[in-house]
Amino acid sequence: AFAAGMVCALATGFLKDNSRIKQDTVMGIVFSGMFGLGLVLYVKIQSDVHLDHILFGDVLGIGLRDIVETGLIAA
Repeated sequence: AFAAGMVCALATGFLKDNSRIKQDTVMGIVFSGMFGLGLVLYVKIQSDVHLDHILFGDVLGIGLRDIVETGLIAA
C-alpha cells in the first residue's frame, strides 16, 4: 500500500509539473489508472479470492479485537 501511494504521489507530481492539466484532474487520471492496473493484476494473477472481497472487504472476517481496536482509535 505504501509503494502504491508513493507511485501515485510521484506520478501526480510529475504529471502536474510537466503538463498544463490541473492537479485535481491529474489526480483523477492517476487514481483511475492505478485502479485499472490493480484490476489487470487481479486478472493476471490467479487467486481464489473473489473480486468483491478485494474491493469491499469481508465484513464476516472481522473479529472482536478488530472492533475494539477500531472503537478505541475512533474515540
